[in-house]
Amino acid sequence: MQIDQTQTQITIHQPVYTKKILNRFNFAGLPPARIPVKPSVKLIKSNTDNIDTARRKLYLEKFGSLNYLPTITRPDLAYAMSICGRHIANPTQEHINALDNIYAYLKATPETSISYTKQEPVIQGYVDAD
Repeated sequence: MQIDQTQTQITIHQPVYTKKILNRFNFAGLPPARIPVKPSVKLIKSNTDNIDTARRKLYLEKFGSLNYLPTITRPDLAYAMSICGRHIANPTQEHINALDNIYAYLKATPETSISYTKQEPVIQGYVDAD
């Protein structure tokens, strides 16, 4: 994790980790994506009870590597990761493609960060009294 601090702002980001996981899964030729999850994608539960263990292992590796990012520095990935997390038990190729789209988004935005700016404290209260 990289933390950049000035007098008025703290910025937290993970470009090194992002590039490391992109390289781990050989996404050098992956075209970048503008959004982490396509609105047209509707992931549904697999309709078979047969679990492809190789596919599941790959899915778990990709999901596990990504799961760290939205927890710490990339809240923009949280929704897409929650959708993919529902299908860990028996993923299909469509589920893996959804994860790959998140990686494509990471490829387009490796330097995205979360920033906290120094502000004067404001205390505000509201009352609804009859």
